[in-house]
Amino acid sequence: DAKHGAGSFEMLIVPVSGRASGSVLDTVRNAVSRVTPFGIRFTVRGPREVGFSTVVQLDMKRGSLSGDKAAASIAASAAIKRYLAEIPMGGELVVNRMITSILSSNNAISDVRILQIGINCRPQAIANYQLQYDQVFELDRKVAEPILIT
Repeated sequence: DAKHGAGSFEMLIVPVSGRASGSVLDTVRNAVSRVTPFGIRFTVRGPREVGFSTVVQLDMKRGSLSGDKAAASIAASAAIKRYLAEIPMGGELVVNRMITSILSSNNAISDVRILQIGINCRPQAIANYQLQYDQVFELDRKVAEPILIT
């Protein structure tokens, strides 16, 4: 849109997996600066991160032991992290898919209740959440336990 003058541009780096690290962004900046004419302003950036947190309650199948609950909690947390990592930039968090991921993470889990979802430290309605075109989910670093399993 040339907001900084004719020829100016912005590059949004979309990593194939993981996140765009600072060193990757620096490498791209250096490469672009070598081929960009003098007077052209450019920016190189990665996706904007959206902090995610949740509180999840697990119901265990009858006959489950306390050790089963601990293992199920670890598996559920890992399932949530995997699910978030699979959501592409600009994608949508679908609550039912997250629940399905949790249920399939451990055979001792009989039911899952999402008690709270937070986006950037703000409680949200427990509903699907659509990211903007340049956003990705990350666990909220401002929350002590971004994934709390009860």
